[in-house]
Amino acid sequence: MRYGKGVHQNWILSTGLERDSIRYFSLRMLSSQVGHLLNEKNTENEIQEALESSMKNFDALIYNLITESQWRSRLQMAAERSMEPIIERAIPVLKNRFQPIKIDSSLVVNDLIKYKHFMNRPRVKERLITERETFLSRLLESMSARRREFSERLSSGDVPMGRYLTGIAAKIIWIHKQIAQRNYSVS
Repeated sequence: MRYGKGVHQNWILSTGLERDSIRYFSLRMLSSQVGHLLNEKNTENEIQEALESSMKNFDALIYNLITESQWRSRLQMAAERSMEPIIERAIPVLKNRFQPIKIDSSLVVNDLIKYKHFMNRPRVKERLITERETFLSRLLESMSARRREFSERLSSGDVPMGRYLTGIAAKIIWIHKQIAQRNYSVS
């Protein structure tokens, strides 16, 4: 089936709208994450107002080649000019949470999930690169230790046996418990 030029153009525009919408909603999520991180409700409102004022008098649902650049410039204006001072205030707070002394891998993973829109900002990535590397190396060590422990317990036969279950069924149950425990510690 052949598609005309218009179909390809519409596809490009729809992916552009999707990309820019994701950026917009990411910035909206960023406001709540930074507000929660700094423990300041007015900061959250300040970011929301900056985002809304940058998109004021702009029909976001009309998306074409002309409005695509307007989308980007408005999002850039909201993100870079208005939010950067607030983001700069939040970076030291997040740095403090990732200190190696205070670090607990399950809590940091929860923080990474909770603040993912904030952590995904290029400026934040740049400023927290050493903390991210330290955390990832510790997380990798923890995961490899768990994997070794898992393999050792399976090979040594130190898996708890069920009262009326066969050995294989008991091992399957033990594996499910280990997976559930790991999923619980991550979430």
